Amino acid sequence: SGMYVRLGFAIAAHLVSEILIVDEVLAVGDSQFQEKCVGKMQDIGSKEGRTVIFVSHALDTVAKLCNRCLLLDGGRLFGDGDTAAVIRKYHDEIIAPLKKLDEQHNS
Repeated sequence: SGMYVRLGFAIAAHLVSEILIVDEVLAVGDSQFQEKCVGKMQDIGSKEGRTVIFVSHALDTVAKLCNRCLLLDGGRLFGDGDTAAVIRKYHDEIIAPLKKLDEQHNS
């Protein structure tokens, strides 16, 4: 399936459209493929002036690629704004409480 994702991304990235939606495509590729995809998405967004909607749990990549971030939880909008602030909110209000519950459960 990785080859299909690579082919699909290559086709989508080279089509001329105003909006490119990328949903977890980087989860199946190796690091070289991931870097190439991120570079292409940065080019599309900054150099070509097109909109890239990047859906991912890879927060490092989200921080690197996005200047605005939406956080969805259970299908509801939970955060919207500056990427760093929304990532902090995700850590503080979703990840940290889950880790605390996990630690309590394992104690």
